Amino acid sequence: MHWWPSHDLIFTVTGFDPARDFQSLEQFLKLFKPETRGAPKISEVKLIEAIQRLEPHATQSAVAKDVGVTPRTLQRWASKIGLKDWDSVRRRYEPTVVEYAAQQW
Repeated sequence: MHWWPSHDLIFTVTGFDPARDFQSLEQFLKLFKPETRGAPKISEVKLIEAIQRLEPHATQSAVAKDVGVTPRTLQRWASKIGLKDWDSVRRRYEPTVVEYAAQQW
């Protein structure tokens, strides 16, 4: 998977063996599934993009505003996926943010 502001998301799968790789691909595709319980919808991709846009000021409030939800909604969403606080969310997506920053160099 590759994302860049000028062309958005490119997703390519090669050498796919359903017997061996199906579960891994299924887990990967969950990144794109929007939250369907209640509104507004939050997806990990939108969250990652917001964190990347706002670095280094990606606070819970700033990201929530960028995604179009309240900080409390973002907190409940994080809790639903097993993250206890905003620091946990940041740590989970830190490699993505670091990778994005490296691409800018």
